[in-house]
Amino acid sequence: MVETDTPRTEVVEAPAYRFVIYALVILMHLMLGVAFLAPASVLPLITESWDLTRSQGGFVVTSVTLVFTVVTIPAAIIVSRWNLRVVFGVGWALLGITALTPFLSGFWWFIALRSVQGVGAATVAPLTATIIMRWAPPREVPIVNAVALAFLTVGLGVAQYMGPLLAGWTNWEWAIAIEGFVAAAAALLFVFLWRERAPLGGVPPEPVKIGAILSVFKRRETWLMSFAVVGPWAQFITLNTWLPTFFEEERGLSLAMAGLMAGIFSLAGAPANVIGGAIATFIGRRRPVIIWSGLIVGAAGMTTIYAPVGILMFTAVIVTGFLHWLYEPSLFTIPIELPGSSPEKAGAIWAAILTAGNASSFIAPIIAGFIIDETGSFVIGIAVIAVTSFTLFIAGILLPETGPGRLNSPRPVN
Repeated sequence: MVETDTPRTEVVEAPAYRFVIYALVILMHLMLGVAFLAPASVLPLITESWDLTRSQGGFVVTSVTLVFTVVTIPAAIIVSRWNLRVVFGVGWALLGITALTPFLSGFWWFIALRSVQGVGAATVAPLTATIIMRWAPPREVPIVNAVALAFLTVGLGVAQYMGPLLAGWTNWEWAIAIEGFVAAAAALLFVFLWRERAPLGGVPPEPVKIGAILSVFKRRETWLMSFAVVGPWAQFITLNTWLPTFFEEERGLSLAMAGLMAGIFSLAGAPANVIGGAIATFIGRRRPVIIWSGLIVGAAGMTTIYAPVGILMFTAVIVTGFLHWLYEPSLFTIPIELPGSSPEKAGAIWAAILTAGNASSFIAPIIAGFIIDETGSFVIGIAVIAVTSFTLFIAGILLPETGPGRLNSPRPVN
């Protein structure tokens, strides 16, 4: 299944077709966001249904990230030589495996379904870099990244908002199943619409060498970008997991209203990604947005807990959600801009970033849930995680600048 220019892969020469590819990438990110947080907004119903502890409840949400963490790097290395339509289409379809939730009821069955989702996510997320690098002109890369990530946040927000709404119409099992059906159906669009771009000069590229992909894991830049996301991603998923429960139990909001507030927290990332991508494109630099976001995102996260119900809570939720996504278009553009990069190398660096971020995302809500159980305090549980967000600031200081507006050339990629 090595991907080559064969009759089985339709080739398109028209550059305008890239906008169809962009639309598919954006739609996939929307479905990815829905898949990741579908259980979070109905977590009180799940924990009550199965009589779970808070730590187990955290595992319901983050089990997908455990598998994602383990599978992402091997998947990025192995599937780089396979037919992209098949791999991406199957991976996307696996995001909809939770459509089986009503038919395989039980805690461990649900964990198994979430784990399969993790395999799907680990397959498609790194390949996004490969697709973007094949189709997007250099100047469009930050904008494509920004819009795709914006729709990832829209998906997170849709999951938080639609979960209680659908559960009110049916039950939480069917609420999650409906979202799964939509993801599986959307995967068919990719299979139907995907076309490979005609190679420059009509000469097909040489098959990618595994050694060239593995070389990126020796790079200082790869490790720094992976370290950057550890803290902020831990805080983001912790807030997404526990804010609905906190707002319901401590602030007296209804489950639907708590889910709406958590959805706003995620949806704030949509304009943040677009604005962040626009800033990176306009100034031609990547590090400033990363550094400033890393400096203040942790403190912003704590305001969501301390702010009283009303306009202050609403503002805190929006600002914190905004800051969690403002830097991501810059960060995920750097692997594509590194000298000597290729679609496969960029995908492997994305895999490293996603692995580190999702490892912390898996652990953090469980740790926070344990602290909340032991202390009875949401403030302490979330504060412990908030401190880690400074990894973004530290990495931003140490990363090289790769944008066209840089003053000094970055180190070459070996």
